[in-house]
Amino acid sequence: MERSLQGKHFERVLEIGAGNGEHFKFIRHTFESYLMVDQKEPSGQWDNGRGVEFLVSDVLSCDFEPESFDRIIMTCVLHHVSDPWLVLKRINSWLKVDGVFTLFLPSDPGMLNRLVRAIFVTPKSRNLGFTHYELFNAFEHKNHYWGLEKQLRSAFLNCTIKTHYYPINIPLGNLSLFSVWNIEKN
Repeated sequence: MERSLQGKHFERVLEIGAGNGEHFKFIRHTFESYLMVDQKEPSGQWDNGRGVEFLVSDVLSCDFEPESFDRIIMTCVLHHVSDPWLVLKRINSWLKVDGVFTLFLPSDPGMLNRLVRAIFVTPKSRNLGFTHYELFNAFEHKNHYWGLEKQLRSAFLNCTIKTHYYPINIPLGNLSLFSVWNIEKN
């Protein structure tokens, strides 16, 4: 996700769905300010002298000025929000021209994703005492991969979109676990 941006410099970075900052250790570029947004309070401290701030907010409640950020990162959020189209349109408006939006998008409910979940994740969840993982996942993942893909391509119609699929770079949601999208605003 970060390899292609290594060595670049960004003024303002926004990370949506920051959690406890798990992605931050992979950042390979410099920045002036870095704003992490998540619905829940992080368990860690983010005043680390590198210009990192944390905002507790739902992405649909965020109200930033147009063209406020030259880099926006989103991980594992679009499957959960009630209105992904609105989120994507807002992200496009918040992104500066020549800015980069990087998105981690699970290929749920793709065949490979469901197979891995059935073989590994669901049994592990049960062993940990979480017996209703599949039901929880069904409620939480409101939006499916193919609908999100169409909305992404439409919301960023006049942008350069580069997508990489994992574990094999074949552009099919059924044969991947997730994809990473780098969208540059023209």
